[in-house]
Amino acid sequence: SISSACTVESILHLGGIVGRTSIYTNTVTNEVVYSNITNCTNNGAISSTDATNPKCVFRCGGILGISDETNVIPAKIDNCTNNAPITFKEVNFSGTLTMMIGGIVSYSTKLGVYNCTNTKNGKIKIVGNSSNLYTAGIAAYSFNIDCKNTTNYGDVETEGTIVSNLMVAGMLSSPGYADSTGDRYFYADNLVNYGNVDVKMAAANARIGGVFGRGSQGDVSNSVNHGN
Repeated sequence: SISSACTVESILHLGGIVGRTSIYTNTVTNEVVYSNITNCTNNGAISSTDATNPKCVFRCGGILGISDETNVIPAKIDNCTNNAPITFKEVNFSGTLTMMIGGIVSYSTKLGVYNCTNTKNGKIKIVGNSSNLYTAGIAAYSFNIDCKNTTNYGDVETEGTIVSNLMVAGMLSSPGYADSTGDRYFYADNLVNYGNVDVKMAAANARIGGVFGRGSQGDVSNSVNHGN
């Protein structure tokens, strides 16, 4: 299991398998190297019950914390399973705390997620107050994401008060990015959610859905929500 606190100003990247992946360029050959996480399972619970600094940023995923890669060929998570809960409690202050919590991945700039599962054991529970919260059974905050053949069985529960943005979903809470180019920023095919989404929070801007919370400039097909 992984247990973390945030008592000083910091950005925490927590992952059941990997905390953070980044693009790498070989300085000799100029070859761009990106990250693949395949055939991995997380059975260790992730939790935090002590967040007392108002400038903390939590980026926490059952498989990967953050994928910070901007190359044309995206990083990839393939055939991975999260089989453990993610619990954040006593997050109680009104500063600039931002929380991004996903059953598979929390934050990504360019990522492919294929054939992944967040099981019933992968329940996400967040209790407390913060500035921004993005949480979902699969991916929380994702600019460019290609997500296919992926299923969530884990419930997503939140309770407290959010000052600004609240995005909660069974699958992807905030995929894509809105601009004037007309480009597609996310693709979703054959996504299935069985998890219940239970939000007991007040927020200035709230987007809540069984499959997506808020999506911008994406293509969605063959996806279904079975959860409440």
